[in-house]
Amino acid sequence: MNRIDQSTGQALSRDSLTQESFQIMLAIGKLAEAVVAKAPAGDINSNLATLVERIGVYFTHEEQAMDRENYAGRRWHKIVHADIMSELQLAVCRSVENAASIDRDFLVRIRSIFIQHTEDDDIFKAKAKMGLLPIALPDVHPADLADVIEDMDHEQRLAVFRHLERDLASDTLEEVEPAVQRALVSSMDEDLVAELVEEMTPAQAADLLTALAGTQKDDILPRINAAKAGKIRAIIDAQAEHILNYATTRYISLPLALTVGETIGKYRELAGNAAVTMYIYVTSPEGVLLGVVDAKALLLADHSDRLSDIMAGQVISLVEGDTMATAAKMFSHYGFGAIPVVDADGILKGVIPARDIMRLSFRTD
Repeated sequence: MNRIDQSTGQALSRDSLTQESFQIMLAIGKLAEAVVAKAPAGDINSNLATLVERIGVYFTHEEQAMDRENYAGRRWHKIVHADIMSELQLAVCRSVENAASIDRDFLVRIRSIFIQHTEDDDIFKAKAKMGLLPIALPDVHPADLADVIEDMDHEQRLAVFRHLERDLASDTLEEVEPAVQRALVSSMDEDLVAELVEEMTPAQAADLLTALAGTQKDDILPRINAAKAGKIRAIIDAQAEHILNYATTRYISLPLALTVGETIGKYRELAGNAAVTMYIYVTSPEGVLLGVVDAKALLLADHSDRLSDIMAGQVISLVEGDTMATAAKMFSHYGFGAIPVVDADGILKGVIPARDIMRLSFRTD
């Protein structure tokens, strides 16, 4: 039985979606005729506007139908829909300036989205849209991407991972549920898995490897940096509670005298290689932790200010001999996104991301 779209009163079914898709194909054909005939710019723009409106309505109806049927792939469809609509809106803007920007390649690309392949067993399969997904992936948050991947079948997940940059693949692998992690890792080259683990903090890596079979874990650990592997083993085996085992050395550390403007100029490059990006740690030439600057405060400060002018000098920190139980209490009390770890001389030794400790805080029970 068809449901009714309350906003339009139209029955939403797979048959009605097929009819809407057919109408879109006709609209593409009409636009193509106008382009080939070099019709006046106003006609081309009018046909394009009609097409974009039809596609927007179709996507809305398709998403409603997917939600109603609890279709497993609806999340990645929505990502692709948003990306396509952004491209179409950009095309409309360009066409207003120059109708010649609507060319054959553009029309073929849009038409391909609505062609149903004979091997598709239902209208939602849309192989062309699956092919467009990698284009939209870099803008998707890892947690959202993990949700998308969990909805896919195994082969689709592997196909998506092949298109991800290493840091995004690492973050996404860390976010997916353990059963999916095991399946993905089992199908990946062990050297690639080791590269992804290298991108993680020790606690994140331990969380991932704990979910794997013992043989997988033992095969991967020897392939990564020995010092980091030691920290990971200590966390997994729960043989050491020292907080430094959980610390990452991938943080942003800069000297006192640097100006805000200079820091902002360096930030993008530095943040690209950092696991902790919300704070900038101000240190002496010897590595002593002198203060901390919140990234938001940095953006709001005057570019001529120096880090010494805007940093918080009284830094809440952990000592390298502290335990994870101590860290969990501090995170709970202060609500920080990360806490630095120093040695007895105040030298910065690493930084603990909050989510690593709070996710693994069960180990303190």
